[in-house]
Amino acid sequence: MTILKAVCAYYTVGDKQDYRILAVSRKNDPTKFGLPGGKIDPGETPIEAIVREVKEETGLDFLNPELVFCDLCPGGVDGIEYLTYCFRGDMLGTVNTKEAGVVKCVPEEMLLNGPFGSYNKKLFETLRAKNHVEGTGSVSVHEGRDSSES
Repeated sequence: MTILKAVCAYYTVGDKQDYRILAVSRKNDPTKFGLPGGKIDPGETPIEAIVREVKEETGLDFLNPELVFCDLCPGGVDGIEYLTYCFRGDMLGTVNTKEAGVVKCVPEEMLLNGPFGSYNKKLFETLRAKNHVEGTGSVSVHEGRDSSES
């Protein structure tokens, strides 16, 4: 079994009763969502990687990253697992990306039923235990690939 390193960002908008989580769809399936993130490049720290990945996938600046969770995330049928570092922090800007995925805020259930559901379940349980779940963000997020789309 091969283990690689990856990162993801947890960012919420709304309040305790009605919050949404910033998510990015799979490039090849705009109906399946995960947290923004990706693989750590050689020579890159996890913090450098999450700042880069959020910018690439959403166009947003990810500020003040704080590590809130780290666990193995299965990578699929290829036998690769990812030691995935999850950060929360502040987002600044407006969604504007050329990547193929759709960026939008989604309910927790959508991430639990998505491709990384088992990892997200452990992440959400850990965040609830730390009282870090409810939304506080106020970034401008429009469904689509960039902020000029309706």
